[in-house]
Amino acid sequence: MSYEELLAENSAQKLQILELQSQLAKINRMIFGRTSERFIPAQNLANQQGNLFTKPDIATSNTQHNESQPEEIIVPAHTRKNTNHKGRTLLSKLSHLPVQEIEIFVPHTQDSQYIGKVERNTLAYRPGKFYINKEIIKKYKDNESGDISNVQFPAHPIPKCEAHITLLVYICIAKFVDHLPEYRQQKIFRRDGIIIPPSTMNGWVHKCAELLKPMAHLIGQRILASQNIMIDESSIRVMSGKKNRTHTGWMWVIYSPALRHVQFMYHEGRTHDIPINLLKDYSGNYQSDGYKCYDTLDAINSNAVHSQCNAHARRYFEQAINNDQQKAQYALQVYQKLYKVEQKIRDYRANHKEMNLEQYYTYRVGQRKTLLPQLEKYKEWLELQQYNVTPKSAIGKAIAYVLNRWKKLTLYINNGALEIDNNLIENTIRPLALGRKNYLFAGNHEAAQNIAVFYTIFETCRHSGINPSEYLTWYLTNIPNTNINKLHILTPEAYKEKMLTI
Repeated sequence: MSYEELLAENSAQKLQILELQSQLAKINRMIFGRTSERFIPAQNLANQQGNLFTKPDIATSNTQHNESQPEEIIVPAHTRKNTNHKGRTLLSKLSHLPVQEIEIFVPHTQDSQYIGKVERNTLAYRPGKFYINKEIIKKYKDNESGDISNVQFPAHPIPKCEAHITLLVYICIAKFVDHLPEYRQQKIFRRDGIIIPPSTMNGWVHKCAELLKPMAHLIGQRILASQNIMIDESSIRVMSGKKNRTHTGWMWVIYSPALRHVQFMYHEGRTHDIPINLLKDYSGNYQSDGYKCYDTLDAINSNAVHSQCNAHARRYFEQAINNDQQKAQYALQVYQKLYKVEQKIRDYRANHKEMNLEQYYTYRVGQRKTLLPQLEKYKEWLELQQYNVTPKSAIGKAIAYVLNRWKKLTLYINNGALEIDNNLIENTIRPLALGRKNYLFAGNHEAAQNIAVFYTIFETCRHSGINPSEYLTWYLTNIPNTNINKLHILTPEAYKEKMLTI
């Protein structure tokens, strides 16, 4: 082997060693590092006391957005007892519970004859206490005409259901807001002598999802009609029905910062055609991470203006701090200045709530434009440094990531309606991450779609400052008597306006 060949082989081996070291540092940071992405310059760390339980030289990081599917896992099958559940047997075993009687008045004349009464019992719940809700309607016979008064109970969202609306709401909120799976709720209920078969509770949740689906769809339509949206996706395990294996499905999420509306949509895969079909006719600004499918969308839809997330760009440098501390710290200090301006803008907004959106957007643009000289300097630095780093190194990838997306990363400077990053939608997805840690997987694809419906409703409530329990109670009470064409009168926004007028 010649001297030149030895040099070439040595150079290739050095590149491979650098890449492997970068991968090892990333794994160490994921295992031992803190999840916070807060950047503290090296000179400020000198006086800080070391942590006995933290591996040295590990910079803080957050787990990078995972764009690859996890490997398939096998979940053991559940064994179920044959309960021989027949008909409405739940209430017959709850004689120990207190009873709350509610008499429903039926119009009748003074000459009418009382001939009996009709009762409807449901299992109800108030915080910390189960009880039987007994609705009573007295029947009367008109002595002159012989007509018998009409007996009609208030409409229940689920016909012939033994659960009162209060119990349905509690179960759904506990599962999708408080991350308490159904089997845990059933164990808790047993302490009060309430034994609800798993199939019965699951059926109630499924029927509630069916009632909420039209509203979730309407929320999605409103988001796509707005001028500024965010889009992201996250994985969820779903039972595939084949040898007790789980399939990796995906929750695609869209969010409107102006409306504060969220929609979760479940799909079995993560193919490019999903966001393309969703946004191919969209007209306005949309913000995303660096997933390549959006480049394809940009080529198809010229009416959609695509901006990208600076938090993702910053994260690449944060992860490269062990590879080239000097360059990574310089970039992180730039992002620190960018985010200080955003914090100043948010503080101003908090102290001037009387401003409308247009005034707020104008103020944002004015503050952000002060950053233009720093951004120009930063870009010049990036263009110079790209020739001084190894392309496959962590710092090289970070610089290339920003330069390749520079226009999309800086669009927000001149548009007050745009955010600096995608963090609003990433925070919206966090309840899904918490939920799947508890229920582990969805039972099938239909169950995953139901999960998407509940998260759509409850996250829209959270972003809108609405108590999800109160809204769901109001919705389930009114939906049986609401025409599908008038569904807009039951939106979270309509509920909030109604509460303000009371």
